[in-house]
Amino acid sequence: MRSPKYPVRAIGAILFWVCSFSAYAEDDPIQSAIGTIRQSLPLGWSVVQNETGQIPWGHHWCDDYQGVTGTRLIARGIRPFRSSFLSRDDNQWRDVVVGKEALEIWLMPNAYRESRLAWMCHHRPIQPTHVVDLMRLRVYGRPSGHSDAEEKRFFEIQLSASNGVKSAESPWNDPKQLSWQSWRIDLKSALVKEFRN
Repeated sequence: MRSPKYPVRAIGAILFWVCSFSAYAEDDPIQSAIGTIRQSLPLGWSVVQNETGQIPWGHHWCDDYQGVTGTRLIARGIRPFRSSFLSRDDNQWRDVVVGKEALEIWLMPNAYRESRLAWMCHHRPIQPTHVVDLMRLRVYGRPSGHSDAEEKRFFEIQLSASNGVKSAESPWNDPKQLSWQSWRIDLKSALVKEFRN
């Protein structure tokens, strides 16, 4: 009798590994949260960036943090935002569209903690909004702006020909500019529902 081309043990080990990896992927709270967030976005919004190894911007500002990291998502909206450039020619401010509204979202493992000494760091920026603590996940977010590669290039061209720039209409500087004003409530509700099941 001829022996099988692939030993049964090897096939069994491969099947075990595939099943284990699939179970892990389904059990990964960050991946589950990303899917939930994508489904929660308003019409026209999309996740345009997904970076691992991140912490909420502004946290641990005054220390050399080497601890737990998570994932940062950037959800880009539909409303354009402008920056004003001070012209070198006539010293007049000109408004230019440099990107679109965005929401930065940090998905952190439950072991992540903000610095206990953060209140002593007087020059740290405004902190992101705490969205929700779940059993295995902490979520933070803040309104922002997003520029794709072409928009960034255009911004740099404008900046190089200017004496100054201000971005008062950016959702980063004025969160009321964000068209999705219920983002915190919507995300919290969707995530709590997802992780309760």
